[in-house]
Amino acid sequence: MSARFETISQGAEHAVNAMRSGMLTALDRHEGLVVLATNLVACYDTAFDSRGWHVRFPAPDEAARAGIWRRHLPDTLPLAEHVSPEGLAGVDEVTGRDIRRAVIDAAAEALRTGRPRVRQADLLAAVERIKAGRPYRRGPMPMAASGGAA
Repeated sequence: MSARFETISQGAEHAVNAMRSGMLTALDRHEGLVVLATNLVACYDTAFDSRGWHVRFPAPDEAARAGIWRRHLPDTLPLAEHVSPEGLAGVDEVTGRDIRRAVIDAAAEALRTGRPRVRQADLLAAVERIKAGRPYRRGPMPMAASGGAA
């Protein structure tokens, strides 16, 4: 649903434009509700953007992040004594998906380096790598958009 190609140099670009045009036509003809979710609403083609309403869900606050960290740190994962979900929750602008990935990455790193336990520093480093690897940067993260066909 990103912007259509203005200059087409490859067959794939033509196919993508045709698919987008077909989706726009389908949205115009549809009489029901269409729900779309994305964290890239800023990249929408203006033709899609003008056909819907957006509902933005903010990134989880610190209390919610602490709960998400607790849920993603399984009892079977050997953690160092000082690992604290509340301390990890101090890292802002992360989603549940980021936290899940950070736990997996930190556990893999501990295993790769032969450490018997995952440390708080491992988890913090993993989440910062995830944040640094994002393809875009902006202020508060819109988490989802809901669109209804007009």
